[in-house]
Amino acid sequence: MVDIKKAKRMLKISYYGVDLIQLIIGTALMAAGTAFFMLPNKLSTGGFSGIATIFYYLFNVNMGVTILILNIPLFVIACFKLGLNFLSKAIIGTVSLSIFIDLFIQFRSYN
Repeated sequence: MVDIKKAKRMLKISYYGVDLIQLIIGTALMAAGTAFFMLPNKLSTGGFSGIATIFYYLFNVNMGVTILILNIPLFVIACFKLGLNFLSKAIIGTVSLSIFIDLFIQFRSYN
């Protein structure tokens, strides 16, 4: 006999895993676009990534760290307003974007 609670729990875990994989692939694609196309052409995106790009060119500040620092107030607000599920995905997305951007910038500078 199939345990319904166990099946629901496994299904929920698999949905969260698929969301996590999609989130990481999406942030890797955005970071690649930023590092390989936007930065070499001195273009900027919108939002905190755009502000981090401007700081990168004006002050030679690490772009990934700037994105993380700028997002800290939003994480605090999201914790109270949107819940822990959204907060966990937002933190994973922001941290992975920051890591991927820094990695791709380093990869680009070696070529």
